[in-house]
Amino acid sequence: MKPTRIALAVSILCFSTFASAAVTWNAVSEYPATTMPGIGLATFAEVLREQSAGEVTVTPQHDSTLGSLAAFEAVKAGTVQVADMFGGPLGTVAPMFSLPSLPFVTASIDDTKCLQAATREMYAKYFDSVGSRLLYSTPWPATGLWSAKPVKTMDDFRALNVRTYDAMSAAFVASIGVKGVNMPMGKALPLIKSGEITGVMSSGDGGAGQRLWENLPNFTALSYAAPLSFTVVNKAAYEALPKPMQAAVDQAGRTTEDRLWTAIEGRQVKNYQAMKDNGVAIETSVPTAIQPELKQAASTIIAEWSGRAGPEAAAVLAKYDTRRNTNEASKDAAYCAK
Repeated sequence: MKPTRIALAVSILCFSTFASAAVTWNAVSEYPATTMPGIGLATFAEVLREQSAGEVTVTPQHDSTLGSLAAFEAVKAGTVQVADMFGGPLGTVAPMFSLPSLPFVTASIDDTKCLQAATREMYAKYFDSVGSRLLYSTPWPATGLWSAKPVKTMDDFRALNVRTYDAMSAAFVASIGVKGVNMPMGKALPLIKSGEITGVMSSGDGGAGQRLWENLPNFTALSYAAPLSFTVVNKAAYEALPKPMQAAVDQAGRTTEDRLWTAIEGRQVKNYQAMKDNGVAIETSVPTAIQPELKQAASTIIAEWSGRAGPEAAAVLAKYDTRRNTNEASKDAAYCAK
């Protein structure tokens, strides 16, 4: 065979091998595209397309009917390749996932960033053990209370039927005598519109707020928690990629997480402005009349969680508590991971 024909054959072989590695991953999220998780999936898809020269395509599916637990199982089973999952509901799978949702543990963005750094290794190890790989974590603005009527007193609070987002928040509202129901937002929406649910624990971030302000025109900034969502990929799908493509996936995850932390800065201010523009009455601090009871209930919930979460998770919380208010933690979250 002449040299030119040999070169041509090699080129065709290389192209075929490279092209055969091209894959498309479906990525699901129960949240709208304009929320922090929605921004995360769009960013990850864009960055990975660039990093992989178009060989790995991620197709986001926002407003999925799959809640976080169902998405978790779908990724494990490989029926979807990538899923964004709110951490709170995963607490029923492993109590460690309830840590970011503990009441009044994360009161600021710096707190949440510190907690993310402190918990990363623990969560990555867990996901790996069940056939998934942690790509990145997504911060949320602080959880507040949306309500049909203003909440100034505990009697106002107890008059509500509140949608909660995980077992932890459900236990919290129950402990203060508030009727609540724990369900994904998608399932709660018809009950909110019908008036059966009159309160919602949620940040109302981005498009999530648009779902709420028509029927729940009051927002109280409880600063209950600034939790995390997790985006994972099926481990087998990841390991089926060539090593350079795996490296591209990992880099896309790191880049996405960095951009999300930049995006969260000032996010609450933008959310508040959107609320005001749509007639929502905002109480920016916890009403004095309900503070003592909320704090007491939080202490009880945290103590109960620590007793069942296991030594590793309890140790992570203790480490976080000792570091979150230091100058080092506020300047560099990597300090929290040491």
